[in-house]
Amino acid sequence: LLVEDSMIIALDAEETLLQLGAAEVVVQTTVAGALAALAEDSFELALLDHSLGSETSEALAEALRARGIPFW
Repeated sequence: LLVEDSMIIALDAEETLLQLGAAEVVVQTTVAGALAALAEDSFELALLDHSLGSETSEALAEALRARGIPFW
C-alpha cells in the first residue's frame, strides 16, 4: 500500500517498488481511500506520506499498527 498525495512522487515510487519485485502496488491519495483499501485487502507493508494535504496519515498508521502491518 502506497499512500501519497503527489501524483509524480506516487508514480515514481510505484515504478520503483515494481522494479524491486513488488507483485502489485495499490496507490491511494487520501486516508479515507487507504482505509477503504485496507478494509478490502491485506498488505505486506505500507509506505505513507505523513502530510496528505489538509490531513495526516496518523489514523492510517494506527490502523496498520493494529493489524500488524509494517509501515514507513
